[in-house]
Amino acid sequence: MAVVATTQDHCPRTTKPFLGGWRDTLTGLIYHNACTQTHGRTRSNGVTQTVAVADAITEVVHDQAVQVHFLPDARDRVVAVSYFATVPTGETESTASRDNDETLLGNVVKIQRCYRAHRAKVTDKGTSFRGKDVSRDETEATGSSQALSGCAEFTILDRRSPRTNSDFESLRNLLDRWRIFETEWASRTLFGSSRVAACGLILSKEVELLRAMDSMRTAVRVKYKERKRRRLLDELSRPVAWQDSRGRPILVDTLRVQRARQHRNMYASLANENLSVPERVDLLRGLKRFVGMHTCSQSLELVYLVDQELALLTCRVDTGRLNWLRNRLKLSFLKLARNALQGDLEEDSRFGWLDASITRLCRTCGKLLPLEKFPRERRLRSSSCVYCTSMRTRREPRMVYDPYERMLREIRRCEARTGCYGSLAFVVGTRVVCRLVNEIWHGRSGISECDDLDELRLTRFRRELEWAPWNSLLLTKTEAAVHYGIADIESFYDARLLRKFYTKNLQAKMCFESISEARRNIVTPSSMED
Repeated sequence: MAVVATTQDHCPRTTKPFLGGWRDTLTGLIYHNACTQTHGRTRSNGVTQTVAVADAITEVVHDQAVQVHFLPDARDRVVAVSYFATVPTGETESTASRDNDETLLGNVVKIQRCYRAHRAKVTDKGTSFRGKDVSRDETEATGSSQALSGCAEFTILDRRSPRTNSDFESLRNLLDRWRIFETEWASRTLFGSSRVAACGLILSKEVELLRAMDSMRTAVRVKYKERKRRRLLDELSRPVAWQDSRGRPILVDTLRVQRARQHRNMYASLANENLSVPERVDLLRGLKRFVGMHTCSQSLELVYLVDQELALLTCRVDTGRLNWLRNRLKLSFLKLARNALQGDLEEDSRFGWLDASITRLCRTCGKLLPLEKFPRERRLRSSSCVYCTSMRTRREPRMVYDPYERMLREIRRCEARTGCYGSLAFVVGTRVVCRLVNEIWHGRSGISECDDLDELRLTRFRRELEWAPWNSLLLTKTEAAVHYGIADIESFYDARLLRKFYTKNLQAKMCFESISEARRNIVTPSSMED
């Protein structure tokens, strides 16, 4: 199509109609179609470009793939697989050629067999020592795994689920021992990417076990808090012991005791998880009427939570998603019971609530926690809470303090039986006993060298003096009973044993010299009388 460049209109009487075209928005020029510039009788003359019509044919190349049978060249040789049973009539290969092929195949197999034997001999020289180490490691791994699975901790944990801190510490100790053993075995036997893959599997298994342990610990902690709160309400619901005019004790249900029983029954109903939705709705409505008698701010919060749960139950929300709301409801009701029954006279520690007025930020987990959640020894300097510190990976297995706690309880029981309440046994902790047993006595009995912690006891070296780390003796139960009945130690033991006992107690005095200063701060009945 041709385009008009310029036009000249020689007939100003007539107005040329707009028959289509284009207008330039920048210059304002109007471009018309060349074939539409005529107008009836009055024709406009001008220099125009005519349209030249030409017939042209364009051939476009189009490739189309067609699948056909392959026609080989005359010089090609077609080899096809045929069955042994169907022998073609026009057989081209003779029996002699077949025999030659079989002989050639046998020679090839023989050469390959000899070459592989040669390679095996060369490789065996470099891997013989490594094979011995691997077999030795496998033997040690088998023995260690059998010893690990046959220890007493596995037997105890198989019988019952963990419930105390000692049980969870035993679990962490076993997990650390397993992790260290598996990592060392992978480092000795595997190389390169195989070692990385094995360490990844060990890490994933450890994370899975830690999550399971954490869920179990959380469930135990929730049950313990629930039991503690119910125990407090039970204590407040007990009748008060009074005396009548004759001095005889009588049990009286005061108004405070009756209110405590009412709160206890209401809390037991709120904690019941087996209620249906209509029963739960009736319970919440009754709780709302019960809370309506109070005017404190805690009652307003409790009413708000009750209305929220009622609205969600009306909308038929799944009850499995209301656990957090119901926990808030129970905690709010306990605070209301505290205000109604105890006032401000009792401490919040009986309810298991911590003072959250002083908080710190844990740099590891990013939580804002009370000061009691940080280690007591370095509370103002530590940047990680107790939980994050306990979850750190260690090179050595986690220490289990349960046997040392038993030893400390036995020592305190013996000191209390003799009336020595100012003994250092009531000052030192479990870690001091652990250091005394392992660093001074090396975990063995001073006489029989027995290393079973369940059979060992810490007793007085001189029974006329009170117990102290430098007046102690690590013996078994039988040896401690015999030692306690000895009147003259120097004449009973030989010089070698006495020298050993004196040396151990001197080492303990030098190691625990700072503990002797704590004796000055102990308040005993005798010191109060003086």
